[in-house]
Amino acid sequence: MSYTRPTPEEIAQRRAQLAPFDGWNERAFCQIVAWMGQPRSYLDLGSGTGAMVNMARKMGADAYGVDLISRGPGAEHWFFEHDLTRPLHLIFPSIYGTVFMMPDEVITRDEEALRTGIQRRKTFDLITCLEVAEHLPPDAHETLVDTIARHLRPKPTMEADSGLVVFSAAPPGQAGEHHVGCRPAREWRAMFHERGISYRDDYTRQLAHLFGYVTGPASHWLAANLQVFDRGLA
Repeated sequence: MSYTRPTPEEIAQRRAQLAPFDGWNERAFCQIVAWMGQPRSYLDLGSGTGAMVNMARKMGADAYGVDLISRGPGAEHWFFEHDLTRPLHLIFPSIYGTVFMMPDEVITRDEEALRTGIQRRKTFDLITCLEVAEHLPPDAHETLVDTIARHLRPKPTMEADSGLVVFSAAPPGQAGEHHVGCRPAREWRAMFHERGISYRDDYTRQLAHLFGYVTGPASHWLAANLQVFDRGLA
């Protein structure tokens, strides 16, 4: 399957492959909520069939998913079809808070659109990107981290918490389908740090412990590869 330009047949096949993981993904999201509390807003990058996003919406979160296979016949409006090797901008186009995706090439060739997009950019209390990055080529990793940093809610005051990133990616040597971008955890930390986003060892240990109780075909990978990040004052 192509991970950047899949055909409709490949999308249907991939969704069928991922569907058996839905229950496990829902339990993993519930563990995140049990640990951090209910996020008001949530973005899942590499959302697959959308199980985690739909669970978040059932809990009342303003949740969105991004994936090449998220959209399809009957797909809800909170899923966006997008290639994560390319920059992503989710913005508010109106005072009513409607969110839409503006393609990067439109923003970058129109300075007014870029300025407006920055002023109204949608940010999130929680962003997850779980076992996705290894499927992207290494030259797209900086773009992925830029997308996360762009949409992570900053810390507005000394009393308030910043948004959280729950991230996991396969390290070198972890077998899997289309693992073309395996990277050591320390390199991901360096990329996040360059964008003002800090690795939280304490949070990582806490959530990894909870993930250890989520049984599933990928639970051991998730707990082992997990990294949690946050950002201080903008």
